[in-house]
Amino acid sequence: MLTITRLNLTDGPSQIDELDFDTPLPATGPESEDIDTDPVHYHFFMAMVARAHYRFRRALRWGESSRAEAVRKADIELADVIAMLPDHLQPESNDSSLQKTLQTKPWIQWQRFSITLVLLNLRMRMHSSLRLRWLKNPADYGWARSVSVKAATEIIWISYNWDQPAAMRNQW
Repeated sequence: MLTITRLNLTDGPSQIDELDFDTPLPATGPESEDIDTDPVHYHFFMAMVARAHYRFRRALRWGESSRAEAVRKADIELADVIAMLPDHLQPESNDSSLQKTLQTKPWIQWQRFSITLVLLNLRMRMHSSLRLRWLKNPADYGWARSVSVKAATEIIWISYNWDQPAAMRNQW
């Protein structure tokens, strides 16, 4: 529930403002034995995704751009966030060194699933905001339908194949 509150995935007004994103993020501490896999990277991600989602909702609310342009801008911003993630949090990463790290730091697996689900959920919600347009004009907005359906399918697949107990999936 914390993620839903932080990202305001409801349809109510945002409880944060652009000025709230000028807050300095915490740094990885010197006490961290391995700065590359510090748990704080997950929180960096959540803050950056919250900013992207806020900007998307603001663009829709204030008509700063067309809905399709707002979706594309937000998708690009999410892609930039993914690119900045360290290797151990990359949703698609499966190298052999990661398997060793997962044995010593099991929380990384939970963070990776959480990050993937948050990204998929946001992409599905953003692209489905064009639902009425893709129904009226599938040739021009089929890309949005495709992304939304693919994200929904991947969320279902992850939900069925995740070995984490349902009670520990607190991002939903």
